[in-house]
Amino acid sequence: MTDNARETGAALEAMYRFVLWLVPTLEGFPRSQRFLLGDRMQDRGRSC
Repeated sequence: MTDNARETGAALEAMYRFVLWLVPTLEGFPRSQRFLLGDRMQDRGRSC
């Protein structure tokens, strides 16, 4: 566990690292696919 994870919590740190990986990875996707993924993520977020 890193020092940041101790301060913020392991789950939050893991989510942050995932987003840091995800954003540059999605830049390589075609625009329509990025929109579709973003739309699905928003729908999932609202349903929780």
